[in-house]
Amino acid sequence: NFAMCRVVGALFLKETMAVAAADAASKAKEFMKHRKKFTDKLHHIFALADTSGDGCISSEEFKDMLTNPEVVTSFQELDLPLDDVSTLFFILSDGNGSANYAELLTGAMQMKRGAQNLDAITIVHGVDGVSKRVDQINDTLQTLLRRGDAGCPVRISNEP
Repeated sequence: NFAMCRVVGALFLKETMAVAAADAASKAKEFMKHRKKFTDKLHHIFALADTSGDGCISSEEFKDMLTNPEVVTSFQELDLPLDDVSTLFFILSDGNGSANYAELLTGAMQMKRGAQNLDAITIVHGVDGVSKRVDQINDTLQTLLRRGDAGCPVRISNEP
C-alpha cells in the first residue's frame, strides 16, 4: 500500500514538473513574441522619423516626429509616454544632437521595465560621455608628448 502511494505521488510530481516546464517555455515564447512586436513597432517609428535616411534621428527630426499622429499613436500603443521618450532622446542626443536606432531601442526597452531604468540610462550614458571625453584628453596629451612640446610639464606614465 505504501509503495503504491509513493508511485502515485511520483507520477503526480512528474506531471506537475512537465506542466511547469511547458508553462515556462510558453511564457518565454510569449515574451520573445512581444519583444519582437515591440522592436518592429519601434523600428517603424524610427524609419518614419529618420527623414534624412542617415540612420540617426536629429533634434529637428525628433521634434517633427512628435507632431506626427501615427508616431504619437504608436508610442501610446507601446505604452511609452511622450515625456519619457523626449527625456530619453535628450539624454541620448547630448553631444552630437542626434541618436541612432540602437541607442533608442536599448533605451526604450529599458524604459519599459520602469521609471528607475530611465535614471539608470542617464547614469550609464553620462559615464559613457565622460569616458569618451577622458579618451579625447588622453589622446591630446599623448600627441603633445610625442611632439615634445617644451611647455608641457606633465609626464604621463602608462603604468597603473
